[in-house]
Amino acid sequence: MIRLTHVKKVYQTSAGPVKALTDLNLEVRQGEIFGVIGYSGAGKSTLIRLINLLERPTEGRVEVAGHVLSALSEKELSRERKQIGMIFQHFNLLWSRTVAENIAFPLELSGLSKDKRKKRVEELIRLVGLEGRASSYPSQLSGGQKQRVGIARALANNPAVLLCDEATSALDPKTTDSILQLLSDINRSLGITIVLITHEMYVINKICHRVAVLDKGSIVEEGTVRDIFLSPQQAITKEFVGQVAAPLKQQIRIEKFQSANPDGKIVQLHFDGKTDQQPAVDRLLHNQAIRVTIIVSELAPSQNGFYGTLVLLINGHQDTVQSAIDQIRSESVKVEVLPS
Repeated sequence: MIRLTHVKKVYQTSAGPVKALTDLNLEVRQGEIFGVIGYSGAGKSTLIRLINLLERPTEGRVEVAGHVLSALSEKELSRERKQIGMIFQHFNLLWSRTVAENIAFPLELSGLSKDKRKKRVEELIRLVGLEGRASSYPSQLSGGQKQRVGIARALANNPAVLLCDEATSALDPKTTDSILQLLSDINRSLGITIVLITHEMYVINKICHRVAVLDKGSIVEEGTVRDIFLSPQQAITKEFVGQVAAPLKQQIRIEKFQSANPDGKIVQLHFDGKTDQQPAVDRLLHNQAIRVTIIVSELAPSQNGFYGTLVLLINGHQDTVQSAIDQIRSESVKVEVLPS
């Protein structure tokens, strides 16, 4: 779908040449969400702008959907860019236009008739969850709503590729989650290939299938998100993984126990540190009528006992297991039965 081959990008400045990308090779498969992560100055924005030839490579080949963009004329390139949508960190909306007019703008440039533009805009407003806001101006929208307009506008011409340049960096965590969920839904329902540039490993973990780590203009590590999290090789990758590795490893461990024990129940015990809940746990662990395996223990001592979480696999007769769960619930321990 997207292939960059031996791509280099050098900027000529008054202080001399600056190498932004150095002999970079990258392949993004059709229909996947591919993440590129790196710190500021790593070359992320240059990389994403090379994919739609907003920046031309100094050397190398850029291919999208079977077309070598780096070999096209400006007129040919303009036509091919309609297949590549882009959303930005700071939305880049037209402030004098309403939501509907912002979304319609690329359709106007494409010469689509007024009736067809209206129908397409209505479809996109529903797709991104902005019903009732068609007549609103950007100044009347929240950050998340502005980004939804940006996403709708990027999808206007039915692109095959969606490029996201730090699309959630200006948003709060809750809004970030909602935008990432929207992108995931779009990828799944429309089959659009998404390339997502970020400096946050949380974003990569949330929706990406594969990831490349960019450092000083070069890709230093690449693989599936799970493989990168479980076995990072480079020091910079380990730094990124350290941001969110513990929750992911915990989830992977739980999933392995779930698949290997389909008849067992996975329960998560939450301790508040305010009361001594140790006796209740001891009785559960030593209950001879069931088999209890500790999957994850994230506990820390407190003045009255401990706080944190304990994830257990409980095997046994269904009624006996449920009785044990009810018993520990009755002793001031918060119990969550995880879905199988």
